[in-house]
Amino acid sequence: MDDRRNNSDGEDGRSKDKRKPEFTEEIVEEIRYIYITAIILWICLVYILGLITNDPIACLILSIPVALYFITMFTVDQCDEAVASQLLQADILAFGVVIITVILNMENNKYSPFFSKLMAIGLALLMFSMIDFWVDYCDYLLIMHVKCILRIAAMAIFIYMLYAYYIVNLKTIGSVINPICDI
Repeated sequence: MDDRRNNSDGEDGRSKDKRKPEFTEEIVEEIRYIYITAIILWICLVYILGLITNDPIACLILSIPVALYFITMFTVDQCDEAVASQLLQADILAFGVVIITVILNMENNKYSPFFSKLMAIGLALLMFSMIDFWVDYCDYLLIMHVKCILRIAAMAIFIYMLYAYYIVNLKTIGSVINPICDI
């Protein structure tokens, strides 16, 4: 039997559901290692994609995953199954489709290869986060955190793309013009 499971009776004398063990110290530690690995991989991905820039807003956007990974890593021991199940039900596919639609309608072809590369990577991360695995509950918790990591990375890439799209258009038209003021 997997020693990560905590199937003994609770302090109040009631039996715990054997399919849903609590977050044991070993599971929490494994989840923390997953987030440390995610931070390292995110930094490598940002470097490989050449996203590092002097723009403070772009740097802030790229630091969102690291901040969220750190927050989750240090607060995961305070979570229970109810919190985890609520947090991990996010569906960002619709958001990704909206961002991709905006970028595909971009008139400036100079940056198309850059945006295409980011779109492909963001979509791949989203698709990988949608793959389901049939495993025991302890491994399921770990897989759900990996899925969350992939979704956060995809969201950061899409937000970065949206910001880059805005910057490209700002440089193209010279200033921000509010279309409502022209009515």
